[in-house]
Amino acid sequence: MRVKLRNINKVKKRLADGRVVTLYYAWRGKGAPRLRGKPGSPEFMLSFQEAHAERKKVPAVKETLANLFDAYLDSHYYRKKGERTRKDYKKELDEARKLFGWVPLDTLGTKPVRRDLYAHREELSRKSGDRKADKFWTTLALVLSWGKTSGINDHNPCEKGGRFYHGTRVNSIWPFEVEQDFYERGPKQLAEAMLLAVWTGQRQGDCLEMTWFRYAGKVIRLKQNKTEARVAVPVGGPLREMLDGLKRARDPKPGDTILLSSGGQPWTSAGFQSSFGKATRKGAEVVPLPAKTGSEGAAGRPFFGRFQTGGIPLSASPRGSQAGNKFANRFANRAEKSGFVLWEKPKTAIESSGWGTRIRT
Repeated sequence: MRVKLRNINKVKKRLADGRVVTLYYAWRGKGAPRLRGKPGSPEFMLSFQEAHAERKKVPAVKETLANLFDAYLDSHYYRKKGERTRKDYKKELDEARKLFGWVPLDTLGTKPVRRDLYAHREELSRKSGDRKADKFWTTLALVLSWGKTSGINDHNPCEKGGRFYHGTRVNSIWPFEVEQDFYERGPKQLAEAMLLAVWTGQRQGDCLEMTWFRYAGKVIRLKQNKTEARVAVPVGGPLREMLDGLKRARDPKPGDTILLSSGGQPWTSAGFQSSFGKATRKGAEVVPLPAKTGSEGAAGRPFFGRFQTGGIPLSASPRGSQAGNKFANRFANRAEKSGFVLWEKPKTAIESSGWGTRIRT
């Protein structure tokens, strides 16, 4: 039985003694191995099969943390993350690579490696704060866990490390009076962003990217960038009044973003944070913000996260929890103070409507 081998590269070569011989390679191109024996012989067939079997092997990940980081950054698990999350992870891994990229993976289960990693975490806590230390530790733990699941490494020295930072943003929430003052005296485009954040409880990226297509009069429907959850957020009175006014003034297309900068262009994340920082930093002639509380204060961070804590994050708060009750009550109090009665203050956070706040139609 004759078998035709495909894609064999046949090359003629003149030797030093003047003879011309024919050499056979497993395929065309650089790196192709030379085949042994004569065409048709068992040795020739065996060398052809061995060459192609070796070619199909998946290159093994080199045994260092740096190569594990590269494998993770090239994985589907990393690529499916949100843009901001990918950026944060890469930054943490680049910093870890400089210090620990040389560490062999087969030493991850030893005490010296865990001791050195934990010592670096302690140093980060002293120099940059507990949250920075936790970010380094949890990012490294996530990548090592992915590598362990993928069969790349056998140990994860960052397991069960706990957290250094224990805190809440509740004490950093702007009081209603400060919110109202900022809305009345602050830059118009920032006041609009504040109102959208307060009454929807969504993250900065989701608010800045929100288009008019998502607004349907009584409800805003969107897919959150971070969680990929699809949520429907009821539109409270002040926000509905603002959105309807902007819609009449601009006559926007469905794909236009709701929030615009002072130049009439969609916000970038960096541009928004810079503008908000200038408007609220100490000495600005806009709004005197509350003093800092603990390690973080109301003036120290962009306001979306704090207002999400202060409002009702309709897709995030645990149903029926004590936190959900506080969120619902605060949200209803804000509506009452603003002079709108579109929301009922619930006895509990969860009623038949799903979140204990019901739109009156």
